[in-house]
Amino acid sequence: MKLIFSGGFINQEGLYEASIESVEFPKSLEEVKGDGFYVFSYDLTKDLTSIEIKESGFPKIAKLKIADIKPYSFGYKGAYTLNFAESSLSKEEFKQAVRKIKQYIENGVVYQVNLTNRFDFEFSGDIESFFLDFFHRQPTPYAFYLELKEFCIISGSMELFLEKKGNLLTSKPI
Repeated sequence: MKLIFSGGFINQEGLYEASIESVEFPKSLEEVKGDGFYVFSYDLTKDLTSIEIKESGFPKIAKLKIADIKPYSFGYKGAYTLNFAESSLSKEEFKQAVRKIKQYIENGVVYQVNLTNRFDFEFSGDIESFFLDFFHRQPTPYAFYLELKEFCIISGSMELFLEKKGNLLTSKPI
């Protein structure tokens, strides 16, 4: 198991790594309790809105207990290749979702929505090197690379919507 993350999570610059002491997969947002490094999947979209999406089959929530945070020592390990396989939404499904979001905005239900579309690729090679290239091309404050036994996640989010410190949950400006 491995976690590499950008410094925005800890109000620093650069990349950091942490030891993963444990991993849990809460089944719902109601089960999200306590401190940890949480990863929320786009699959929650269907649970939180009426927008239909193709679900990934991966856990919707992962909670990591981490320790030993230290600066990451850059180390490219090898080459990799990517070939596009599919996306979670077809072009028409994406257009329909945009129309639905526009209607929500017009009706005053929401004022902003981040519509996501998952892209799947066939991958071969060293995934950590891919993440490092990805981060160097798009250095965002909330990027991370998570390698678990079951799967890997690479995220390049530039925004942090919510922050939890102790029992205080606050929204963060973008």
